[in-house]
Amino acid sequence: MRAAQYGIRKPNAVVVMYPACIVRYSVSPARLMSVMDPLLPLGILSGCL
Repeated sequence: MRAAQYGIRKPNAVVVMYPACIVRYSVSPARLMSVMDPLLPLGILSGCL
């Protein structure tokens, strides 16, 4: 919106990322959903931690 406001070229894409900030083992909706994740199963995720 700001690019259009100032008359400059708009970006072709936006890549949004966020770091994993809470790495302790606790029950959360995201952790429960990761149990069934086909791309990043819980075992691989635990190995990365």
